[in-house]
Amino acid sequence: MTHRQENSIADAAISRRPTDPVRHLSGETAGHHVFLNAARHIGRAQAPEISLDPPGVNRRAIHDRAAAFAALHFRTALETAA
Repeated sequence: MTHRQENSIADAAISRRPTDPVRHLSGETAGHHVFLNAARHIGRAQAPEISLDPPGVNRRAIHDRAAAFAALHFRTALETAA
């Protein structure tokens, strides 16, 4: 795949997304690190800045929505390509 083809695919994906994906999946209060797996007790103690979410943020629910979003995107993209 050429660089031009990669850019074309990226542009098509960006144009199809409804909003910024982070905001779309997580809302305004979630941070960038919400996409990391949930930390165990030791992780929360050693790295709270990336392990703890603001009140009202459900990391597992965001991960579930991200997986559904990705599955829908690829299913649609593959159907369109076929």
